[in-house]
Amino acid sequence: MTRSLVRSRKVGLALVAGMLAAASTAMTFAGKPPSPPPVPPTTGAVFFDHAAQKAMRWDGTQKTTISPDPYQFSGQLEAPSRADFVPSNGLYGAATDWARDRLWLGVVLVPLPGGTGTNYELCAFRQVAGVTKRCQITSLGPGWSFAPGYYQAAWSNSGDPSGIDRFVSAWAELNNGTNYPGAIIRVWVTGAEINAALDANQDFKFTAADFGGRLQQIPAGAGAYPEVQGHTWSRDGNQVAYALFYNSTSSSTVCVADAATGAAQVVFTGSTSVNQISWSPDGARLAFSHDRSIWTISPDGSNPQQPYAYTTSANTYTKYDSPYWSPDSSQLVFRVITPAKVGFNTQIARGLSTGGSTVSLTSDLPAGDRKYLQGWTP
Repeated sequence: MTRSLVRSRKVGLALVAGMLAAASTAMTFAGKPPSPPPVPPTTGAVFFDHAAQKAMRWDGTQKTTISPDPYQFSGQLEAPSRADFVPSNGLYGAATDWARDRLWLGVVLVPLPGGTGTNYELCAFRQVAGVTKRCQITSLGPGWSFAPGYYQAAWSNSGDPSGIDRFVSAWAELNNGTNYPGAIIRVWVTGAEINAALDANQDFKFTAADFGGRLQQIPAGAGAYPEVQGHTWSRDGNQVAYALFYNSTSSSTVCVADAATGAAQVVFTGSTSVNQISWSPDGARLAFSHDRSIWTISPDGSNPQQPYAYTTSANTYTKYDSPYWSPDSSQLVFRVITPAKVGFNTQIARGLSTGGSTVSLTSDLPAGDRKYLQGWTP
């Protein structure tokens, strides 16, 4: 046998072996779903309320900030590089511009002028050296009342230090004794002004007389007793997106409105409530929770997606809510809820905005403790 023939046979055998190996590999993985995309590392800080399940009084809630990468507390819950606890002082619907002005914003029950009762008003907080200071921004009661609970307060541009710093806002209801119409109340005040007021131990206490000046009403959801269950601003502050829930029909809509005129377009309709809506920093997508799942959609209503969907089986379930965007708009952070022997467990997790695998951020905090997301800042 010649050398050329030997070489030819070796090459032929090698080709056959390669084809068999390829076929074996194809047969091994044929029919299996592709692996979910990995979740890359990221930066910034994730904020959430943390409260024990058996002591769910809001004045006992602890506010927590964590790194958006997995961590091990190992009992060191006060480690500055991992988690900082800030008493919430009865703060409802809290939001933060931490990366810009180290402030918290939320709805608080405060006394009415003259000691005639109490009303929920919009306030800002700052904590320095363990001391929390409060600045009351509005004083609209008893005519208006800022509704606590799901109705998240908001900063212009979500407190991004690279964006505008012009206003704060929250959902309020007019106490007219009949249908209680609601509106998003925008207050033209900056974080720098709030910090200056806190330094001087002063309040703003804007009243109804300030409508048309420092205050603006953006009507939302006429008729059928709608409730705004979250709102979020476009990066330039010219548009606001909000989620409406109609008690009379148990249905919901997501609307995008012109902030100057209030003219709104419905971009999503659902058969159950929509909660916690968030506008991506790049302006391209809205994220919200609906029917126990996370949804994203373009602001014009196109291309709806469901990256994290509710799942259930005979003995368990997994549901998702409260999505917020990462500073680079590539990921979402959200709550993951699973059943427990009594009640349910909540964890904070993050994942790509397109879906796939998730990274748990609170796996070493007690699963039975309630956790309520507030945002993800740079």
